[in-house]
Amino acid sequence: MRVHPFLVLIASVFVISCADDVVKKNSTPSGFNNTTATNNPDSNNRASNNALNNSNNTQTNTSNNLTLNNPDPEFCGNGVLDEGEACDPAIQSGAGVCPSSCQTQDACLQLELRGSAEACTAQCVATIIAQCASGDGCCAAGCTFETDNDCSPTCGNGVVDAGETCDGNCPSQCTPSSTCATASLAGSAASCTAICTETQITQCSSGDGCCPAGCTFANDNDCSCTPRTCTANQCGTIDNGCGGTVNCGGCGAGEACTNNTCVATGTGFPVGSACTSHSQCSGNTPNCITDPDFHQGYCSANCQFDNDCPSGSHCGYKDQNGLGVCLKNCTNNSDCRTNYSCHNDDASQDNSRECAPYGAGSRAIGSSCTGVYQCSGGDDALCLRGTSWPGGYCSLECTSIIFLGDSCPSGNRCYTEFSQDGFCVEECTFNSECRQNEGYQCLEGFTIISDPYNACLK
Repeated sequence: MRVHPFLVLIASVFVISCADDVVKKNSTPSGFNNTTATNNPDSNNRASNNALNNSNNTQTNTSNNLTLNNPDPEFCGNGVLDEGEACDPAIQSGAGVCPSSCQTQDACLQLELRGSAEACTAQCVATIIAQCASGDGCCAAGCTFETDNDCSPTCGNGVVDAGETCDGNCPSQCTPSSTCATASLAGSAASCTAICTETQITQCSSGDGCCPAGCTFANDNDCSCTPRTCTANQCGTIDNGCGGTVNCGGCGAGEACTNNTCVATGTGFPVGSACTSHSQCSGNTPNCITDPDFHQGYCSANCQFDNDCPSGSHCGYKDQNGLGVCLKNCTNNSDCRTNYSCHNDDASQDNSRECAPYGAGSRAIGSSCTGVYQCSGGDDALCLRGTSWPGGYCSLECTSIIFLGDSCPSGNRCYTEFSQDGFCVEECTFNSECRQNEGYQCLEGFTIISDPYNACLK
C-alpha cells in the first residue's frame, strides 16, 4: 500500500465539501474545510462571498472565515450557495451540490456524511488514520510492514519481511553440510533473496570424497574397504580387493603354486582340487571342470550315482538324463578352497552339501564379472554370461510374488518371465547409469507382477 504523503502522527479531523459525491479540492489542505472556522458570519460580506463562490464555481470559505454550521433558512433552497451553507438542494451540478454519500480513493481517510440537504448542511467530514493497524488498507505515516501489514516490505530495513530470505545478513558463498552434498548460491543480496541450496550426492563416483548409500569400494573408491587376507592354500601375490595386493608366500613340499593356489604335483588330485586338465584329477572318468565360475578349475569325475565318485565326494549337478559330476563333501567353509563355500548348490536334487562356487567378491548387481567369485551375494550370487550379458553381469537369485514384491536389494528388481523365480537386475532411469560402452541401456524389464520398471539390460 502507498503511504499518504501528508499524514501526521496525531489524527486531525477535516470537513470535505463534496460535489457529485466526489471530494472537492481547495487550499486547506486540498479538499478540506477547517472545522474550527468562526461562527460569526459577517452579513456585510455575504454578497461578495456569493459572487466569489459563483465566479469560481468553487466553495472557498477559508479566506472569509465563514461558518457552515448555522446557515440562514431564509436562503436555503434558493439555488445559491450562501454564507454558512455547505450546499443547496436546488443546485443540480457543480459547486454547492448537496452530497448523498461520501467516497474517497485514499484508504488513509475515513469519511462521514454529516448534516442534511434540507438544512443546507450536508457535508463530508474526513478523519486521517494515524494508527498502525493491519488489514484496514491504510499504511499510516511512520508505520512499517512489521507493525502494519498494509505497508510494503522493504529490502534493506534489517528485518526479513514476507517474500525475503535475508536482509542485511545475506550469504555470499555456500558451504555444504557434508562431503555427500553440494551447495550453491541462488538469488541476490541486493533483492534480499540470497539463499544457499543443497543437493545430495547419490551417484557412485570415485574421487569426490563421498560414499553414497548403496555404493561399495568396487564402484566408488571413496567407500571403505576391508582387505582380503590369504587363505591356507593360496600362494604368490593376490589382489586384496581394495586396490592393492598381498603376498601369500610359497607352497609346501610336494606342491606347486598354480594360479595363486598350492596344488599337489603329479596326477590324481582329489575331487575339489584346482586343475588345468582332466589328467590331473583322480577317478575312473576324471574331469577338470573349467567353467569360469569354478575358479582355477575343479577336479571332478563323471558320475550317475554317489558310488561312482571317489571317497569324500558325491554325485551332483545331474542333467535331465541323470548324469552328473562328483562334488567334494564338506561340513563348513573351512573344508573348501578360496572362492568356494560349503552349501547345497543343487538343493532340488539332493540334501548333500558340497564345496561349490559362491559370491566371494565385492562387485554389486549390474557390475561386470568373469566368474561368480568376483560378485557379492554369497551362496545366492550369479555371474550372468552369454550374448545377452556382454562382459558378464553380477546378479542374485530372486523370487517375485504378486502383492509381496520381490526379494532383490533396494535399487534392483527381480527379472522374471514365466515363473516367480528369476535374477536381480540393476534399476535405472537414464542410459548413462548403465554400461553403455558394452551395449547396455535402460530398458523395460520383465516381471510377473503388475509393477513396471526399467533396468540396465541389453
